[in-house]
Amino acid sequence: MSINLQGIHNNIEPSINHLGKLVSLTESDRVDISVVYHCDGLLLCITRNIPRFTVWNLYCGQTRLFETIRRPKPRYAIGYENSKSFRSYKVLRFCEPSRGYVRYELYYINSKSPSDIMSIPITIFPDWDIEFYARGVSLKGNTYWFAQENCAGDDGTEIGYQDFLICFDFSKERFGPRLSLSFHSIMEDIVTLSSVRDEQLAVLFQEEDTLHLEIWITTKIEPEAVSWGKKVFLAVNMKPLDDYAFNVTSGSFFVDEEKKVAVVFDIDRGTGMGYFAYIIGEDVT
Repeated sequence: MSINLQGIHNNIEPSINHLGKLVSLTESDRVDISVVYHCDGLLLCITRNIPRFTVWNLYCGQTRLFETIRRPKPRYAIGYENSKSFRSYKVLRFCEPSRGYVRYELYYINSKSPSDIMSIPITIFPDWDIEFYARGVSLKGNTYWFAQENCAGDDGTEIGYQDFLICFDFSKERFGPRLSLSFHSIMEDIVTLSSVRDEQLAVLFQEEDTLHLEIWITTKIEPEAVSWGKKVFLAVNMKPLDDYAFNVTSGSFFVDEEKKVAVVFDIDRGTGMGYFAYIIGEDVT
């Protein structure tokens, strides 16, 4: 699909055009795609209920199918490591077999030898938690997630959450430190990520009770450092448009910095089948 926002500030309605179907996957009749991630012209296509995934090169139309180890609620990311002559593309697959530790492995897309495709699984014991439905965003070859730490008092009662970003560095092949945010959320709030021209990270934050929505954009983003603009990119009260916060598992968005507009996609809660596109800006009527 393509979205045309030209003239949106001059009371000209935007248009959403259907471009075509994804039909170039080999054995497409046997591949039931449930989730798609993008990085540098590659699509990582996750199959539904089958422990395998496909990497699709959009430029040349080639695909490569990978069989995986069956794990509970696996999460995926795609990125690359720059070398002097070429980029080495990798797929990260990780899960939490139980709370408190994470197991992950890497699949090497450029590898020619079947024996070198997958790395040995690694187990770590992080002090953060990434929800199973959270989708990472690929940016400059690395992937970022919204993460939280459950903070409890001495008596075991919950006193709040620390929230931050976590990056997987595909060059160092490891998760990085906590990266600070410009807001604080609670468990029921909505936080989702997007990229801006593969240079900056945008974060959408919506309060579940008031429906107040903010979008923040980084001024610097690296696996171990982040800085944010002094002012929020966009702040809107969604109450006049909707009675519910965006769906945490289906909501996604992108921003147009020049027009200062955000387009947010969300599921139709009435049917659970279709989607809405909300076009939000400071002077969009």
